[in-house]
Amino acid sequence: MRLVPELVLAALIAGVGLGLWSDLYLANAWPLLLLFLGVLAAAAGCRLFGVPAGPMLLAAALILGVWRAETGESPPLPLVSTGSKVTATVLITDAPTTNGGRYRFKGQVVEDDDGTPSGIPVGVSLLVYSLPPEELAAERHQPFLRYGDRLRVTGSVERLEPIGDFDYAAWLESQGIVGVMWAREVEAVSTGGGSKATAALHHVRTGMASAIQRSVPAPESGLAQALLLGIRSELPQDVKESFRATGMSHLLAISGLHVGVVMALMLAAASAVAGRNNPWAVLTTALVVWAYAVLSGLDPPVVRAAIMGSLFLAQGLLGRGIRGVTALLLAGAAIVLIDPSLLGSLSFQLSFTAMAGVIVGLPIITAFSAAIAAPLSTSDSWMARWAQYGASLLIASVVISTTTTLATLPLVAWHFGEIPLMSVPATILAMPAMPAALVGASATSVVGTLAPPLGVIPGTLAWAPLAWLIWVADAMPPALLPAPWLTATVAGVWLGTTGLLAALVSSGRVRRGVAGLRRRPRWRPSGPAGLALAAAPVAVIAAVLILGQFSGARPDGLLHVYVLDIGQGDAVFVVTPDGRQMLVDGGPDPTATLAAVSSLMPPGDRRLDLVAATHLDSDHVGGLLGVLDRYGVGVVLHGGTDQRGSALYPQWQAALSAREHPTAALHAGHRILLGRDVALEVLHPPADGLPAGVDRNANNRSLVLRLDYGDHSFLLTGDIEVEAERYLLAVAGDKLRADVLKVGHHGSRTSTTATFLERADPRSAVISAGRENRFGHPHAEVVERLERSVGAGNVFLTARDGTVEYVSDGEALWVVVHGYRGR
Repeated sequence: MRLVPELVLAALIAGVGLGLWSDLYLANAWPLLLLFLGVLAAAAGCRLFGVPAGPMLLAAALILGVWRAETGESPPLPLVSTGSKVTATVLITDAPTTNGGRYRFKGQVVEDDDGTPSGIPVGVSLLVYSLPPEELAAERHQPFLRYGDRLRVTGSVERLEPIGDFDYAAWLESQGIVGVMWAREVEAVSTGGGSKATAALHHVRTGMASAIQRSVPAPESGLAQALLLGIRSELPQDVKESFRATGMSHLLAISGLHVGVVMALMLAAASAVAGRNNPWAVLTTALVVWAYAVLSGLDPPVVRAAIMGSLFLAQGLLGRGIRGVTALLLAGAAIVLIDPSLLGSLSFQLSFTAMAGVIVGLPIITAFSAAIAAPLSTSDSWMARWAQYGASLLIASVVISTTTTLATLPLVAWHFGEIPLMSVPATILAMPAMPAALVGASATSVVGTLAPPLGVIPGTLAWAPLAWLIWVADAMPPALLPAPWLTATVAGVWLGTTGLLAALVSSGRVRRGVAGLRRRPRWRPSGPAGLALAAAPVAVIAAVLILGQFSGARPDGLLHVYVLDIGQGDAVFVVTPDGRQMLVDGGPDPTATLAAVSSLMPPGDRRLDLVAATHLDSDHVGGLLGVLDRYGVGVVLHGGTDQRGSALYPQWQAALSAREHPTAALHAGHRILLGRDVALEVLHPPADGLPAGVDRNANNRSLVLRLDYGDHSFLLTGDIEVEAERYLLAVAGDKLRADVLKVGHHGSRTSTTATFLERADPRSAVISAGRENRFGHPHAEVVERLERSVGAGNVFLTARDGTVEYVSDGEALWVVVHGYRGR
């Protein structure tokens, strides 16, 4: 019996699955290894005596897979009491992410230096949410928490409830995490712990990510980090949702597509220097591919692609081919032998089924391309040649997008309960921009790291293909088909059929037929024509997007006041008639605020004239921490009152000093000219502090600003409450009158009293609050009061209307509602 290698590899992977998902529980798995060795010896004996050894080899591979699954199973996690206050020393074992000043990281509980028991077993891991210690915020630039930091944290450990059908707690346990801690107190113990190699890797990744953040506008910077480094924490939620609804999520996860682009570009460059099939060119390309795999985090799809890419490079060097299905199974077997649990991960499953779809699609592409090329191959017309080549590219995009979508369809439907119907057309439109997006992100990260001021040059060029990808995801209708018909049997038959088709198209007969078709004459552009063809899609996309963005961002002689849709918080962006830009507050989340502000500025513009922080609550300045890190600012305005009681004060001071932003403390009576006929006046707080009878909390110390242009004015009231409103009524007089009122404290019932509203006498009012926020903002009583005052049609809510834009030429005033995007 002749046994093909694919069957042995498939049996090994099946054995791992049998060990993981069967009810087979062994006290000791080592007898399985002895059984494997015995069966392997029996197979060798069969070969020696001329007896078919195939069944023995299959059995040996199956037993080896079961043994590896049993030995690779992690011990059960210890039970940890929840709800009670505990203190533990933890070592940060991943790269912390931040949102509005609070960091999220995986912390492994370690022994305290003084041996103090923590109440949590040493060695287990927690998902910790924490502000950084003040001493680290004072000593470092962002990020203030890093891999290898050792912290003493105090808080209660919780077990998270399922989110819909998603059992979040079970998923955390699969990552070795026993619970979630919201740290109320944090203290730095030491830095520089953990593996030196891992620390160096995180340092490089953080540096590259920071270079992209400072050189590319948001949200394109978040997409660049996702494509190049696998960092998705900087990508706004609405962008993620657009990619998911249109079936483009696979572009956000680094996979074979990304590795393939890196390998193709590197091989072309190395071959141009050293010659085609030159061993040094091949070796250099392989090293770059594996360096990129390590840099991006060695996720299963990346490792799979790196292994298959290495096999492809080796076959080109050795002159011997390897079947696609063999390479795929070899990569799969290697991965599950290293870590059997990865067989159950969705990323592993999607990567391998998608690659099976590619294998099925390749001969189809060859057949259709040959059929189109045949009647045009003898033509001397350049139009015919280009038409044939363009049709071949279109066929390749359509076929690969279709076969990979069909191959992964049962997994997508099983895990998400619905099928994105626009996946194929969206992917076809997105593909021309992918290589340029990756190259642009890479160039930006390198140039921005080595010469930060120059990073904006490649960053502006990279913006165009990145913006195109986001535009495609936004423009495609989110057509999702529910999949209640998908049962385990249907999914199994579907996936089995995909595997069988991949095996069939890898057979010798099909491969010989495909090779014959490839030998037929076919024209391909080369030299300058090939370079022009490669650059054409990117050049067209760049020209359209950049010209559109720059033309739309030029000063138009009008005042624009945007109350931004950034969730539960405040952020107001002002553009004066002559183009000066001011941001008042930044909401809770840098990701949302940066995306909103960047969309209103030219791609290369990385400077704001004024930034004002009304007070240091996290829902007002959490987003400003990101703005101050990535933008140059003419001057940062703040109230002159003492803000050291704010939890974000250490990070705020660090953000100001990191880029040496000039600051100015303001109080009532200050007036700032923002260009022709535009003035900003400070109404609150008073220079000598709040008087007796006014609660001196952070809200009542908010800056209150009046913006005047021509016949119109805007009153921005921060978070002031009843006492501060009463004080302003006594001292500000008619200066409170305004055409537009930015309602105080997100529409809370503690603000916007009837008396204050009567004195302000606005024509329109806008409330900035997040949809379905936990505070119940805005309060129904306040909304009703506003509607009685200005009319229901003149009350706007960012939670309902999205970003609200007021536009004025100094005489007329009109409103543009941008629409809610889902935060």
